[in-house]
Amino acid sequence: MWLFNIANCGNPTKLGCIGAKKYISVGENNELGAISMEKRLLNIAVRHWNDRFTGISALDIAEKFKITNADAMKLMESLCQKGDGTINANVTLYQVNFKFDKKTKAAKISDPEPVETHIFFPSKLILKRHFERNLLKYHKDGEYKNKLRRGFGQIALIYFDIKVLSKYLDSKECYDLNDDVTGGVLRLQHSVVTKITEEEYDEIGFDKIWYGKRRLESGETIISAILIDLSKLPFKEQSYWHGFEIDNPLFVQYDSDFAKFVARAYDGEWVESNDPIENLYKEIERINSLLAKPIFIKTANPYLNYPTNNSFKDFVDANSELYKIVGPDNLNLNNLRSIYLTSFKGNVKNLVHKESKRDLSTMQVLLLILTKLDAQIGETFKKNWTELKEYRVEGDHKITQPKKGTENYIDKFRMLCENTFQILKSISESLTEKSGA
Repeated sequence: MWLFNIANCGNPTKLGCIGAKKYISVGENNELGAISMEKRLLNIAVRHWNDRFTGISALDIAEKFKITNADAMKLMESLCQKGDGTINANVTLYQVNFKFDKKTKAAKISDPEPVETHIFFPSKLILKRHFERNLLKYHKDGEYKNKLRRGFGQIALIYFDIKVLSKYLDSKECYDLNDDVTGGVLRLQHSVVTKITEEEYDEIGFDKIWYGKRRLESGETIISAILIDLSKLPFKEQSYWHGFEIDNPLFVQYDSDFAKFVARAYDGEWVESNDPIENLYKEIERINSLLAKPIFIKTANPYLNYPTNNSFKDFVDANSELYKIVGPDNLNLNNLRSIYLTSFKGNVKNLVHKESKRDLSTMQVLLLILTKLDAQIGETFKKNWTELKEYRVEGDHKITQPKKGTENYIDKFRMLCENTFQILKSISESLTEKSGA
């Protein structure tokens, strides 16, 4: 008969043989033995941390030392009193017993039984000393895996200059980056993963980086990333991120965007980002669906992203990508003409310029439709489009001079996206009202 124990300590479930039910008591008359056991426990806990970066339960220690859970808990409490570690005290784990019959080759599994125990974590000082003694061994693990080895928690947040994202945003053929105002998820493109060898994956591959955006007192926005994700990056990628790390940032008192990231990352909540770019994409799709024929050729632009550098040059470059999704190059002129004549009962003569006798441009036809829909909407759209066009000319047709100043261009671009979204929303709402939907 074999007896097994499963103890879930925040780690992958562990299966270990307890063996015979013979326990050694740790009492006052065995003080030297207790001290020796404390040292063994500490060594085991340090190894356990470096293997899994989690604490170890008193149940695991009881199994290894063949002592009771209660005595293992006392050893942990003694180490805490000496400053050698901390404990999550009196947590409830669940123990399952497996009874295996050799004759019938059948296993009986008992119902989970709650057990109150401690989870022990070696102190940062103990872990730091262990790391320093094994520096050559751990050096190639990278900066962030070694932060874990030095006692940082798995879910600790590390902060970076937002420019760290530039490399990935500029190489979307290699990286999949879902970026919005609250943060995003970064991973390798599936097409890249399927084409590289295992050796190449070890050099450049990683699962994902889940990051958030957080605002500083200065008004700037920086990036936060979860340490356990960073620790899984290849050595070179960890070094790249480390170059952008920020120490002791000063945050604003309340940041609604960052609060949404925390709710998703730590509380598992489903929280809408209310991101202006995503919102305007939805309105473009909605407008297309409300008209007899779609007027927008594309409903999204993969290169439309928030700037990662607070400069006028990056601002006008980002604006150029915004212009591409709402400007004339993304509008179907034939469909616009057809909608004006049929859905809005327009006069074909109005589609020709009175003086030049030339056909009206794409944007002129769109403005005819919007004016018929709602004159105020037409005027607001024209004003917004003119502003976008001016910035687009700055970015695409002029040599941009470096500009210094205190203006927050990242926030300014976000506001442009928000204004564009609101105008598109007013168009879709008016179309819905017109159709009676």
